[in-house]
Amino acid sequence: MSEQESALTEALSLIVTTKAKLLEDESGVEAVEEAIARLERWGSLDKDDQREVDLAIAEAEGRWGDALAMINEQIDDESTRALRERRIELLEELGWTVWADLERDRLITDMPSYDPVF
Repeated sequence: MSEQESALTEALSLIVTTKAKLLEDESGVEAVEEAIARLERWGSLDKDDQREVDLAIAEAEGRWGDALAMINEQIDDESTRALRERRIELLEELGWTVWADLERDRLITDMPSYDPVF
């Protein structure tokens, strides 16, 4: 894939994720479907971009369990503070506050926001 095609697919994937996050009514669904169709015309996305698109669509459609499963897969591949915080948000969205609290406590010990003094 050339550099121009790569830049275009990256821009189109950003459009899809942005529109999916703004999804509120039926016209929003059509806008997301149109953006996905435009994206598919230019080829496939790399693994990370495809995950972001799928995750944004799952969250927009209210499929919190699917979104949580996708985040967990990403965390298995590469655990970052941002992904762990996103998992906490999804746990709270599902109403699993006890699990969200436990994950928040684990995040503090596993990835402190500051370096230890000693």
